[in-house]
Amino acid sequence: RGACNPMQWKLMVASVWILNPVVVTIAGMLLGNKELTWWSAIPLAVALSALSGRLRLTEGDPDWVAEGCPLSFSLITHWFFSRLIFIGVPMTFLSLQVDLYLPFADMLPPFAVIGLFVC
Repeated sequence: RGACNPMQWKLMVASVWILNPVVVTIAGMLLGNKELTWWSAIPLAVALSALSGRLRLTEGDPDWVAEGCPLSFSLITHWFFSRLIFIGVPMTFLSLQVDLYLPFADMLPPFAVIGLFVC
C-alpha cells in the first residue's frame, strides 16, 4: 500500500468491488453474454494491471521510478509480462474457478480447459 499514491489505492479498491468476478458473472448472465461469464476475472485483471503503474510486484522487478521516462522497449516488455504472470494468470484461474459454479450446464465453456478444475 505504501508504494501507491492514495488515489491509485482507492481506484484499486473500487475496481475490486465493482469488477468482482461474481458481479461480472451475474452481469454476463443478465445480459446473456456467455463469454463474459467465462472470463469474469479478466476485467479486474486489466484494471489492476493498469492501476498498478510503477508498483514493483516482485523484488526482481526494476525500480520503475528510478528508470525514468521514456522507458525502453525492454522495460515496457518486462512490465507487461510481469503483470501478465503475476496478475493475469491468477485471474484466469479465478475465472475458471467461478465457471464451475455457473447455474446452468449450457453456460460452461465448450472447451476442455474447464476440466482442469473439475478433478
